[in-house]
Amino acid sequence: MIAGLLVTVGMNTAAAGWDTDLFARPQVGGSTFTAADTTRESFAAVAAAGGLRYWQTREKSPKLIGQTRLQAQYLMSGGAGEGMLVKIGSFMGPTWNHIGLSVGPDLLWSRYVYGDVDLLPSFGLALPLTLTLGINRFGVYGGAEAAYLLNEERRVDWDQTRDLGIGHEFSILGGANLSFEQIVAGFSYRRTVTVSGIQQDYGFSLTFRG
Repeated sequence: MIAGLLVTVGMNTAAAGWDTDLFARPQVGGSTFTAADTTRESFAAVAAAGGLRYWQTREKSPKLIGQTRLQAQYLMSGGAGEGMLVKIGSFMGPTWNHIGLSVGPDLLWSRYVYGDVDLLPSFGLALPLTLTLGINRFGVYGGAEAAYLLNEERRVDWDQTRDLGIGHEFSILGGANLSFEQIVAGFSYRRTVTVSGIQQDYGFSLTFRG
């Protein structure tokens, strides 16, 4: 159903002065969680994302570039710990030659168990803002994301933490990528302030475009 919807959107955008391509992105990496008492848990992580990229075909800048994607991540450890994150979002913004900006809504569901720390299941809405810089085949990006969660027990009280942020959870993110024709190799990093501590995610990915 989702694949059919993406293909339909692709056909409609192509007819309206846009170009599109589908993509799939498997990822492996790791995650660490540092609790308020400084104890740390480490996890292996596997993830996958897929969706549709679209961009304006006009010659003048700025051009609008966007993507709609579905993403899932699973964390696992040898002890009493695991995590699951599912996101579906759509992002768009202008690009001037080598510099781009994107923003958009990201619906999410997540649940994490870090040893004795239990981040209960919650639906939510994240609002990532990302700045990109690309030169030839190499690109870097960075940004920030505020998340708003339905479960009140997952919400950070910013008066009770030394970290800065807005929303119910707050992330800073960044990464780099290198393009080879239809394949893009990438590295990503994310630091998230949660109600019970700091979560850091590291990932290596391959994006296949078609």
